[in-house]
Amino acid sequence: MHETRLSSIIFWRMSPPCSLAPPGTCCATATSPAPTPRPPADAAATVHIGIAVAAISALLVAFSGVGPKALTAGRLDASVAATFGNLAEVRYHWLTGAKADTTIPWHATCNRGAGTRNSAGAGDDWACTVTDLRASDGAGASVLDVTLKANGCYEVQSLPGAVGALYVNDDQGRAFINPLYAFDGCFGTP
Repeated sequence: MHETRLSSIIFWRMSPPCSLAPPGTCCATATSPAPTPRPPADAAATVHIGIAVAAISALLVAFSGVGPKALTAGRLDASVAATFGNLAEVRYHWLTGAKADTTIPWHATCNRGAGTRNSAGAGDDWACTVTDLRASDGAGASVLDVTLKANGCYEVQSLPGAVGALYVNDDQGRAFINPLYAFDGCFGTP
């Protein structure tokens, strides 16, 4: 009986519709069997897939807080101070042609939004104040706007007048782009 049913299904599937059959030929639409319901194994597979999706979702929620904890004010302080110091040396060299003092102790204090010291996480609401810790220097602090990204990279834009204009002239009057005006850096994530 199984072979008869299978052959009628194959015949029905492979034969053309009655409207396309030549006149006087038998039309196969009457021989088609009723569709069979899904076996219970499909329902069990659907349940297993649902459980797997729920488990993966739970893991994603559990680990979603791992990245931003590494994006702290302390790590940003250290990276911005080092990057700012390196670029200050470059700017000094471009301005004067002389070798810059690489021992300047730059310090940065970065806060997010409302200015809490325990700031953390990615966002475009960071501000960093960079200072030269030498007592003899007497230079004021530079305040910088910072956008910190989830991958540990950041973009810095100086406020007007904080570190000079975008274009600065060297001792011979040649213009160059001020490297402290806007810069990028990264401290990565663990």
